[in-house]
Amino acid sequence: MNNMLSMNRRRLLGSLAATSLGAAGSGVAGLARAQTPGTLRAVVASDLRSLDPVTTPGVTIQHALMVYDVLFARNHALEVKPQMVADWTVGDTEYRFTLRPGLEFHDGSKVTSADVVASYRRWSQRSASGQLLATLVAEAREDGPTSFVIVLKRKFPAFLEVLCDPVTPMFVMRQADAAKPATEAVTTAIGSGPFRFVPREWLQGSRVVYVRNPNYVGRTEPASGWAGNATAKVERVEWISIPDPATQVAALRTGEVHMIENIAGEQILEARKDSRIELLDNPGRGAYTLAILNQLHPPFDNVKARQAMLHLVDQDELMLGATGSPALYEKCHSFFACNSPYASDEGAAPYRRPDPAAAARLFAEAGYRGEPIVIMMAAEQPIWLNISQVLLAALRKVPSLNVRPVSMDWGALVARRANKSPPGSGGWSIFVTTGASTSLSNPLMHFFGRANCDNAWFGWPCDEQAEQMRTSWGDLATDAERKAAARALQARWFQQTVPFVPLGFMKTTTAYRKDMIRGVLSTPLRAPQWNIELLT
Repeated sequence: MNNMLSMNRRRLLGSLAATSLGAAGSGVAGLARAQTPGTLRAVVASDLRSLDPVTTPGVTIQHALMVYDVLFARNHALEVKPQMVADWTVGDTEYRFTLRPGLEFHDGSKVTSADVVASYRRWSQRSASGQLLATLVAEAREDGPTSFVIVLKRKFPAFLEVLCDPVTPMFVMRQADAAKPATEAVTTAIGSGPFRFVPREWLQGSRVVYVRNPNYVGRTEPASGWAGNATAKVERVEWISIPDPATQVAALRTGEVHMIENIAGEQILEARKDSRIELLDNPGRGAYTLAILNQLHPPFDNVKARQAMLHLVDQDELMLGATGSPALYEKCHSFFACNSPYASDEGAAPYRRPDPAAAARLFAEAGYRGEPIVIMMAAEQPIWLNISQVLLAALRKVPSLNVRPVSMDWGALVARRANKSPPGSGGWSIFVTTGASTSLSNPLMHFFGRANCDNAWFGWPCDEQAEQMRTSWGDLATDAERKAAARALQARWFQQTVPFVPLGFMKTTTAYRKDMIRGVLSTPLRAPQWNIELLT
């Protein structure tokens, strides 16, 4: 089986590389002709489709980190540090904040407390952490031009941790932009961050361009993760779209690009062959791979069908199919990322080895009657595609299942995953994605573990008891209490919720040409290009 996967993986990457070089490779080769002096060229993980900073696609968060600023940020050790805030005071239920001087939007207007309060209100309607705080905040108000107050309904020790959510950060927008209805996407990108977005040069599927904000006043602390001095040190940044991982590394080796934000699998081994390439491990950004199940419709509206999926997973097959080497992945049967403090084996024992017979029995007990199981597969994402193909093969080990694979690009998948129609009527049943360790590190930050029904992430898990256990975790003060509560929550997830199916943990690495740039930071999630300097 492993030899077949390796052969399929090489064939897949080879065909995609040929397609990329034939259709888009002319753009890669043309970079040398089109380069602008003082430009940093980076390959990011996916194509930018949306500019709204209150959103979930990781690449949009990465874009927002370039353009906007945040009140608090996580450093390399994931500690909460002030960013736009100069100082603050904490009472039992009242938090008072003052903005630091020199904050200015790209249009020349000053950042005020009115902008902050409006941004908080919009974020609290759309983001997972914001919605949690909305249930706890009694009032958010201005207290002068550069000061604001947030009053809680009750004491909540984890307030700043949630406000400093690294998965969907609270970016400060202009009041006029933040006043747009939360259901409408913001289509401008005018922030107060270290880079300015250049909309006229944005070519979806090809290039995104940013230029240095000359008026940005950074903090005095050294840059660390997303915190500290986030000053832009290059005049221009271009995000270059190269979908195929093999072609990305080829472009890095020839110097057509300076860095690749995330490389994984075989490409790490390939990059190691070039002494000019530096590999920066990102322990907080490891790719926890998971299968999302649509819990609105049969068969996965029944917990037994979701548990059946746990029995079908062979993490070695899935991860070897994705990475090609045991050195590049770890098996992880915890719902919390296995490099996080709250990972445990609670409830995982029955699912450590694949058992198709048990899966077939559970599908039958769930009342499965041949409903279509639509698995969406992102054709231009080789790693996710290969994992999806292995998962498809596992599903086909249960003869009674009516499995329908549907191939599409990632942008189409992102659009379709919001469709709540039945799988046979334009909806879906399963798709594969990844989450950074930070987003699965504790109950409050657990982006994929939310089980608040229509307000949950795609798949829409619905378990009132699990959601109460998750949110009450923030009331606990001691580490021992928090670990015990996390174990109890994981037991509930295995027994009833099954918010997703753990598929394994892939190590992620940033690759860059150390003879061409310096100052690349290891960051909590996506990597903005501040602090980087060109050497050539």
